[in-house]
Amino acid sequence: MPVQIAVVIPSYKVTNHILGVIDGMGNDIHRIYVVDDCCPMNSGDFVEANCTDPRVVVLR
Repeated sequence: MPVQIAVVIPSYKVTNHILGVIDGMGNDIHRIYVVDDCCPMNSGDFVEANCTDPRVVVLR
């Protein structure tokens, strides 16, 4: 079975650059978890609305 790599990105007040961080993830990354811990900037909603990468899962 091939190795599957996941990345966890805390997303507190990072809406200005989180899409660039996600775009920089190489093809060797299987899943990207974006954790929105009640961010006042609604980072999780921002990622869901603006990111089309199918590897991304937003957790609240």
